[in-house]
Amino acid sequence: TELGADASYPEVLDALVDLRRRYDRVEEIYRNVLQIKCRTVLLRNQLQAEVLDEWNAAVVRVRQNSTKAGDEYMGPRERYAEADLMTLETKLKSRRADALAESAATALECVKTILRGLDGTRQDHLTWLRTLNFATSLET
Repeated sequence: TELGADASYPEVLDALVDLRRRYDRVEEIYRNVLQIKCRTVLLRNQLQAEVLDEWNAAVVRVRQNSTKAGDEYMGPRERYAEADLMTLETKLKSRRADALAESAATALECVKTILRGLDGTRQDHLTWLRTLNFATSLET
Protein backbone atom coordinates (compact mmCIF):
# COMPACT_ATOMS: atom_id res chain seq x y z
CA THR A 1 0.00 0.00 0.00
CA GLU A 2 1.50 3.29 -1.08
CA LEU A 3 0.83 6.31 1.04
CA GLY A 4 1.29 9.91 0.09
CA ALA A 5 3.01 12.47 2.26
CA ASP A 6 -0.40 13.82 3.26
CA ALA A 7 -1.74 10.45 4.49
CA SER A 8 -3.96 10.59 7.53
CA TYR A 9 -3.38 8.78 10.81
CA PRO A 10 -6.00 6.06 10.04
CA GLU A 11 -4.48 5.46 6.59
CA VAL A 12 -0.99 5.03 8.03
CA LEU A 13 -2.36 2.83 10.81
CA ASP A 14 -4.20 0.62 8.29
CA ALA A 15 -1.02 0.37 6.22
CA LEU A 16 0.92 -0.59 9.35
CA VAL A 17 -1.58 -3.34 10.19
CA ASP A 18 -1.35 -4.65 6.61
CA LEU A 19 2.44 -4.50 6.80
CA ARG A 20 2.40 -6.48 10.05
CA ARG A 21 0.28 -9.18 8.41
CA ARG A 22 2.79 -9.43 5.56
CA TYR A 23 5.70 -9.43 7.98
CA ASP A 24 4.16 -12.32 9.93
CA ARG A 25 3.73 -14.31 6.71
CA VAL A 26 7.34 -13.72 5.69
CA GLU A 27 8.49 -14.77 9.17
CA GLU A 28 6.58 -18.02 8.69
CA ILE A 29 8.28 -18.52 5.33
CA TYR A 30 11.62 -17.73 6.97
CA ARG A 31 11.09 -20.45 9.60
CA ASN A 32 10.18 -22.98 6.89
CA VAL A 33 13.20 -22.10 4.76
CA LEU A 34 15.45 -22.27 7.83
CA GLN A 35 14.18 -25.80 8.56
CA ILE A 36 14.80 -26.79 4.95
CA LYS A 37 18.31 -25.35 5.10
CA CYS A 38 19.08 -27.26 8.31
CA ARG A 39 17.80 -30.51 6.82
CA THR A 40 19.75 -30.08 3.58
CA VAL A 41 22.96 -29.26 5.47
CA LEU A 42 22.47 -32.37 7.61
CA LEU A 43 21.85 -34.49 4.50
CA ARG A 44 24.92 -33.01 2.80
CA ASN A 45 27.11 -33.75 5.83
CA GLN A 46 25.79 -37.31 6.08
CA LEU A 47 26.43 -37.97 2.40
CA GLN A 48 29.92 -36.48 2.57
CA ALA A 49 30.73 -38.84 5.45
CA GLU A 50 29.20 -41.72 3.50
CA VAL A 51 31.34 -40.89 0.46
CA LEU A 52 34.48 -40.89 2.57
CA ASP A 53 33.56 -44.18 4.27
CA GLU A 54 32.67 -45.86 0.96
CA TRP A 55 35.84 -44.61 -0.71
CA ASN A 56 37.99 -45.89 2.15
CA ALA A 57 36.24 -49.26 1.99
CA ALA A 58 36.68 -49.35 -1.79
CA VAL A 59 40.42 -48.63 -1.47
CA VAL A 60 40.73 -51.50 0.99
CA ARG A 61 38.87 -53.86 -1.40
CA VAL A 62 41.05 -52.80 -4.34
CA ARG A 63 44.21 -53.28 -2.27
CA GLN A 64 43.08 -56.75 -1.24
CA ASN A 65 42.87 -57.73 -4.89
CA SER A 66 46.13 -58.41 -6.57
CA THR A 67 48.14 -55.54 -7.97
CA LYS A 68 47.67 -57.07 -11.38
CA ALA A 69 44.62 -56.45 -13.51
CA GLY A 70 44.72 -59.26 -16.00
CA ASP A 71 48.16 -59.05 -17.61
CA GLU A 72 48.82 -55.47 -16.54
CA TYR A 73 50.30 -54.08 -13.37
CA MET A 74 47.90 -51.90 -11.35
CA GLY A 75 49.64 -48.92 -9.77
CA PRO A 76 48.35 -46.66 -7.00
CA ARG A 77 46.70 -44.25 -9.44
CA GLU A 78 44.80 -47.04 -11.10
CA ARG A 79 43.68 -48.41 -7.73
CA TYR A 80 42.47 -44.95 -6.65
CA ALA A 81 40.67 -44.55 -9.97
CA GLU A 82 38.99 -47.89 -9.40
CA ALA A 83 37.92 -46.78 -5.90
CA ASP A 84 36.60 -43.54 -7.40
CA LEU A 85 34.50 -45.51 -9.88
CA MET A 86 33.17 -47.76 -7.12
CA THR A 87 31.94 -44.73 -5.16
CA LEU A 88 30.81 -42.57 -8.07
CA GLU A 89 27.07 -42.89 -7.41
CA THR A 90 27.39 -41.79 -3.80
CA LYS A 91 29.67 -38.91 -4.83
CA LEU A 92 27.05 -37.71 -7.29
CA LYS A 93 24.34 -37.87 -4.61
CA SER A 94 26.62 -35.91 -2.30
CA ARG A 95 27.19 -33.22 -4.94
CA ARG A 96 23.43 -32.90 -5.51
CA ALA A 97 22.90 -32.56 -1.76
CA ASP A 98 25.61 -29.91 -1.64
CA ALA A 99 23.91 -27.94 -4.42
CA LEU A 100 20.58 -28.28 -2.63
CA ALA A 101 22.08 -27.00 0.63
CA GLU A 102 23.60 -24.03 -1.21
CA SER A 103 20.23 -23.23 -2.80
CA ALA A 104 18.53 -23.38 0.59
CA ALA A 105 21.17 -21.03 2.05
CA THR A 106 20.62 -18.61 -0.83
CA ALA A 107 16.86 -18.74 -0.35
CA LEU A 108 17.30 -18.08 3.36
CA GLU A 109 19.42 -14.99 2.63
CA CYS A 110 16.74 -13.70 0.23
CA VAL A 111 14.02 -14.12 2.85
CA LYS A 112 16.24 -12.39 5.45
CA THR A 113 16.64 -9.45 3.09
CA ILE A 114 12.88 -9.22 2.62
CA LEU A 115 12.35 -9.34 6.38
CA ARG A 116 14.86 -6.53 6.92
CA GLY A 117 13.12 -4.45 4.27
CA LEU A 118 9.71 -5.02 5.80
CA ASP A 119 11.04 -4.21 9.25
CA GLY A 120 12.54 -0.96 7.94
CA THR A 121 9.23 -0.03 6.36
CA ARG A 122 7.45 -0.89 9.60
CA GLN A 123 9.83 1.35 11.53
CA ASP A 124 9.17 4.17 9.04
CA HIS A 125 5.41 3.77 9.50
CA LEU A 126 5.76 3.84 13.29
CA THR A 127 7.85 7.02 13.06
CA TRP A 128 5.24 8.48 10.74
CA LEU A 129 2.49 7.66 13.23
CA ARG A 130 4.44 9.29 16.06
CA THR A 131 4.97 12.38 13.92
CA LEU A 132 1.26 12.55 13.05
CA ASN A 133 0.40 12.03 16.70
CA PHE A 134 2.78 14.84 17.72
CA ALA A 135 1.43 17.19 15.03
CA THR A 136 -2.13 16.46 16.14
CA SER A 137 -1.25 17.19 19.77
CA LEU A 138 0.27 20.54 18.76
CA GLU A 139 -2.91 21.50 16.90
CA THR A 140 -5.11 20.94 19.93
